[in-house]
This record gives sequence, structure tokens and C-alpha cells, in this order.
Amino acid sequence: MTLNDSFFNEILEKEKYWMELADKKLLNVYYLNGKGGIKDFYLDRIEKIEQMPDDNKTILNSINNIISKIDSLTLDYRRGNPIDLNSLIILFLSNQVNKQVEEDKKMSDVEKLQIQKQVLQSLSRSYKNNELDKYADDYLYEEPDYKGKVA
Repeated sequence: MTLNDSFFNEILEKEKYWMELADKKLLNVYYLNGKGGIKDFYLDRIEKIEQMPDDNKTILNSINNIISKIDSLTLDYRRGNPIDLNSLIILFLSNQVNKQVEEDKKMSDVEKLQIQKQVLQSLSRSYKNNELDKYADDYLYEEPDYKGKVA
């Protein structure tokens, strides 16, 4: 018995949904550990993957990394430290790349590099957006004219 496409598509759809929530700043710690949350979802998937005779070490490692990150974020939250849920998105993206590589080991090196490039571009855009959000003001300053006077 092998893992079928619907198994991976379900994971992919859930990860897309969680990334959309994170983009809208709606993903929070309760999605991580709540009943039917992200951690429960991945623990259930690990059980199914371990029952399969196929060698799925890469996928298991990426899911275990996500679960470890969830545990780390939860601990930081309980300690009152700020948490960065976007770091979880990076793991979702790498998980998707790992699944793609596992599914299609016949890919050429050029194709693999193109996928990695897309992931890095996505991460770069996400990072830039987060950096811009840090410095967003509620008001705008008036631009001085060339003589130093405010217009």
C-alpha cells in the first residue's frame, strides 16, 4: 500500500489554507494546538505514513520539523515571548517542495532549481512584507520641498 495523491493533496490544501490565514494575520496559536488543529492534523498524518511500507523519510522529517516548530512556538507563547507564525509558513513551503521532489524523483536538476527558486522568491516576498509592516505608520509625513520647507 502506497501513499496516494489524495493523501498529499489533502496536506497541500490544508497548508495553503493555513498560509492564507497567516497572510491575513488570522493564524494564531490556537490553530496550532487546538482540537483538530495543525499539530493534531500532522500527528494523524504521521501515523498513516508510518503504516506504509514505502520509504518516506523525507516527508516524515519535514512533518516532524513542523511539529517541533509548533511545540517551540507554543512554548514561546506560554512564556509570553513574541511568536513568529511566518516561520511556520517557511516549513510548509519546504514540506511542499519535499513532497514534490519525492513524488517526482525523475526531475532534472534544472526543474529542481526552478522549484527552489520559486520557494525562495515566495519567502523573500513574505519577509519583505513583514519588514514593511513593522515600520508602517498610522500617518504620513509631509515631504519637504527642495529648500527644506514643508510644502
